[in-house]
Amino acid sequence: MTIYEESTKKRMRKFTTAKISMLVVCCFSTIVFGQADPPLSGFTIQSFDLLVREMVYDSKRNLVYATVGNNGPHANRLVTICPRSAQIVGSLSVGLDPEQLAISSDCERVYIGVNSERSFRVWAPATGSLSPHHPIFAQFDDPAIAEDLKVFPGDSSIVVISADEVGTSISGELVIYNEFGDEICHMHSGNELIFSDENTLITHRFNSSQDIRKHHFDGQTLTFIDSINSNEIGTGFELIGTGIVSTNGVVFDPDSLHLLGTFPTFGNPEWIELDDTVYFFSGATLRLFDRNTFLQVDSISTGFAGSNSRNLVHAGENRLAVSSGNQAGIIYNVPATSKNIDSQLGDVNGDCEINLEDIAPFVDILISKTYLFEADINQDFIVDLMDVQPFVQALSK
Repeated sequence: MTIYEESTKKRMRKFTTAKISMLVVCCFSTIVFGQADPPLSGFTIQSFDLLVREMVYDSKRNLVYATVGNNGPHANRLVTICPRSAQIVGSLSVGLDPEQLAISSDCERVYIGVNSERSFRVWAPATGSLSPHHPIFAQFDDPAIAEDLKVFPGDSSIVVISADEVGTSISGELVIYNEFGDEICHMHSGNELIFSDENTLITHRFNSSQDIRKHHFDGQTLTFIDSINSNEIGTGFELIGTGIVSTNGVVFDPDSLHLLGTFPTFGNPEWIELDDTVYFFSGATLRLFDRNTFLQVDSISTGFAGSNSRNLVHAGENRLAVSSGNQAGIIYNVPATSKNIDSQLGDVNGDCEINLEDIAPFVDILISKTYLFEADINQDFIVDLMDVQPFVQALSK
């Protein structure tokens, strides 16, 4: 800590509840602080127009990355969304008709499938560097798009792609590349992919066989282990603890491949580990289910128009990022999506520290009568004068 930072810290501790309260009340005595109506089930939604194809969350930088189709604002670009403000804070041209996205577990590489170019590219968030187009080939070395792609958990420089020759019957060709576009190995195995652990790859084929396959991948060799035939599995996968859930609510065990149960719904699934809740986004409705009982516990209408193009990803502390059709947004106050919610309360400017720099934005929230989770110190779903004293206490810690 520098001398300046130490001095600032000492000055911050001198602030008392009375002084901060006087600052707020005296400077803004002409303002009547109204109370906004509490959001339904504690949720609030901030939306904007954006034709999102795919979304991923960067937990290291607390940002959401999204590919945008070839129409509307930011067409054919990878956009960066700040989930705290629901604002687009970056936009990068990546080629015609980008769609599939995958982010490495260390958040240092983002892989982008570019459909019209029949290629994938690799973007480094830390430096902003973007690789050239790396061609994707399927059977007989014919150009293909990435129907799905996942980053190998054991090495973020390796990506697994389900290659699809658009306009032909060839799809579900697994091709594994390094970040420079060199092929490592391939196998005809599945259209949908998910790693259930560091070395276990689960695939699902959409053709007449409708089988789920289990493989072992060590970074060099892909080995088939087992498979079961099932026409009950939907088209999308999400890991939910010890199980895998598909878009039609069916859950199966990644070890035995046996069915474990069914959520009575369908849609894009997302699991929040802390409260063991599984979220499904379908039509314009977000439904919440208990993972263990498979019972619905809550729901919210997003107000989005129904669309077959939907996305739902966890977007950090108490937030989900969603998109449907030509709309995208951030859902705030998602119950118990944070393992350290208390540590974020008071960090109003989002710099991961609670200090004097948070005072001005805290006051701005009070004036505008808007809602921000970090400013709602007493957690009553309203930011008002009742939050001033606990805010000062947070500053003093």
